[in-house]
Amino acid sequence: MWIYFGDWPFAVSIYCEMRLDGYTTDWIVTGVRKSDDSPRFLIRLQMGVNAKREDLYDTCLAIWNEQLEELAFHAAIQGGQDLPTNSIPKSLQNSTAEWHLFAHEGYGNFNLLKSLGYIQAQKLITEFEMKEADSPIKPATISRRLHMARQAGLIPHLIDMSGWTYPDDFEE
Repeated sequence: MWIYFGDWPFAVSIYCEMRLDGYTTDWIVTGVRKSDDSPRFLIRLQMGVNAKREDLYDTCLAIWNEQLEELAFHAAIQGGQDLPTNSIPKSLQNSTAEWHLFAHEGYGNFNLLKSLGYIQAQKLITEFEMKEADSPIKPATISRRLHMARQAGLIPHLIDMSGWTYPDDFEE
């Protein structure tokens, strides 16, 4: 069972599975990064919630309002982070991606999906836009948009990290 809600500048998806006297929940929070207003992954949290099905939405909303929203603001100020590749279970990936793309109105969708750990961001963007568009979107169109965004500096170029070594000391 899914719970979705938006609380600008955040989008929250919660996958809930019934267990014993309550639910196990898997929360993913994305939001707008303060430095450049681009949507990014902010928080992933797994926790048990003691609630009946009819009270689950209200209970999760209370947890958000009373405990997690402030953490999300701090994460947005910090700049967000990147989830490790494929850390969202495959069975939840499409629903998670669709909700967060929809909630952020497709803005910054490549960087958003990359921050959520998706390897095939281009394919997901194509599928999402085909559902939202009146006419079919070709993968070549998405490839061209990504190329132009890289040229404009909106998406970082891939760099060769093979010669990089981890420094022993950090200068302050």
